[in-house]
Amino acid sequence: MGIVNLTDDSFYGASRVRYDCMEAIVLRVRKMVEEGAGIIDLGAASSRPGAAPVPEETELRIEAEDCEFTGTLFVEDLHKGASGSGYLTGFSGHAGDTVKAVAEIPASQHYDITLSVCADTPVKNALTLNGERIGEFFIDEADRFTRVTFSGIYIPKGKATLSIEEIDGYFSLDYFELTNNTELYDYQYRDGYALTDPKASAGARKLMKFLADNYGEKIITGQQTAGAADTELELIRRLTGKLPAIRFGDMEAYSGNSTADGGDVIGACERWAERGGIVGLMWHWDAPSGISSVYAEEADFTLEKALPPYTVINEVLEPELPDAMEHADDQIDPADRTSPYVQTEDTTEAPVIVQRYEFSVDVAALDEKEIAKLTEEGAISEECKALLTDIDRISEAMKPLAEADIPVLWRPLHEAGGDWFWWGADGPEAYRWLWDVLYRRMTDYHGLHNLIWVWNAQDEEYLVDHYDIASADIYLSADRDFGSRYEQFTRLSRMTGGDKLIAMSECSTVPEVNAMFRDNTVWSYFGLWYGASLIDEEGKYSEAYTLSGDMIAMYNSEAAITLDDAAKVFAKADDAE
Repeated sequence: MGIVNLTDDSFYGASRVRYDCMEAIVLRVRKMVEEGAGIIDLGAASSRPGAAPVPEETELRIEAEDCEFTGTLFVEDLHKGASGSGYLTGFSGHAGDTVKAVAEIPASQHYDITLSVCADTPVKNALTLNGERIGEFFIDEADRFTRVTFSGIYIPKGKATLSIEEIDGYFSLDYFELTNNTELYDYQYRDGYALTDPKASAGARKLMKFLADNYGEKIITGQQTAGAADTELELIRRLTGKLPAIRFGDMEAYSGNSTADGGDVIGACERWAERGGIVGLMWHWDAPSGISSVYAEEADFTLEKALPPYTVINEVLEPELPDAMEHADDQIDPADRTSPYVQTEDTTEAPVIVQRYEFSVDVAALDEKEIAKLTEEGAISEECKALLTDIDRISEAMKPLAEADIPVLWRPLHEAGGDWFWWGADGPEAYRWLWDVLYRRMTDYHGLHNLIWVWNAQDEEYLVDHYDIASADIYLSADRDFGSRYEQFTRLSRMTGGDKLIAMSECSTVPEVNAMFRDNTVWSYFGLWYGASLIDEEGKYSEAYTLSGDMIAMYNSEAAITLDDAAKVFAKADDAE
């Protein structure tokens, strides 16, 4: 039996592990099991006389009228449904308006923070914790108080100050409430995840098993590259002594209408695979015709024009209690998915109308002659033809990888839910059509069965049928604490029903290992972005987003998988050292 004490005041010092250092706990337990321990005794509380007791379930409510407030704010009791002796109102954007609620936090853990608010007009404001913005909340016009909840906020033991940052103002505040949140610890990492392609190659199945075997226990390191050169990878090696397990590249230059020059990206993938590395590819798909750009506001190509003729089918679903999730933060970057989701309780029932398209022509398996004939007849548009031609061009470029059975983490049509790229700007139905055509044409028509499909639209309305991994792109300003980003992890697990691996496909900073284990948020892998996220203007390592010490700690952590680890599984026998 192995004994691990999680309290600082246990009798036996050698058995102690910091309760907030989850990596250390997991590694200590794993080592004990490897040494033969059949039972692990976790000491969650000390029996020493005078030791602090384990905190009970927390539920704190602070009435707004009992808070410290200044400026034009005042207490009234005209609205019905307020708790306590009234509520705080007078929020009008005045610089001197402040409200502070000080709570004594009994234990370092995750909490739900709930505000009870109402407004006469739709307004947006923000919640702060200890002076740092947690996120924005939106209030629709209502004559009653509504509970708005920020879920899964980690708060350390001790005093915590909650306050309101006015953006629009013009609302009333009834109370602040804090309760335990255990949802993060309910997430289960499964033993196996099936690939969506029934004809998946042996290489793809082997990689998926590797990802699944390590999911929840270790994070696989990855680095985005700006081209075919390994500049970013060598910089990491010089700093940390290690190389990332995954090399991510971009197929943009292979688009028919692209002006980009990324070099021999496929050759770089082949060389990386020879070293036992894992290959990842994305596709900044420059518009198939017209102005060459990925951005909807710049390109004159629209996905709507490429759609075959269709009929709109409206389906009415039974009303459900809305679980409205709004991203709550100032957007540092269009891909910034940084803030805790906000749940607004609302009992209003209304019919839910879901719109889908029924297409008159299935273009996914058409050959070149059929495409040309249908275009000439006007059954499909020139835009549709150009789109299919680009898919064929990309597929041909990637065939050497398929022929060598080099598995690829394939992430096309990324960030579609943000609508800044042309493939997402025409809405979820058009996007889902494109994803389906792309998947079936590359997989069935071109026979690329080495692909592991990574869905990265980041919006539930854009969820598709055929994909293997769900991922998020997370960018924070350089002065923000990155942590584990459990907010996005939880949001994706909700979207996918817990049936898919969850990864961080792009990030401005490497996640913090201890925080990931503490929050039960062990992403399958991460892909640090290139440029300013890693390299300064002189070509040296940049400390702007990730301190060198933190990068070294990540790559040398026992919880991180690097190229050395991956090569033991994927390197060819004659290449292995």
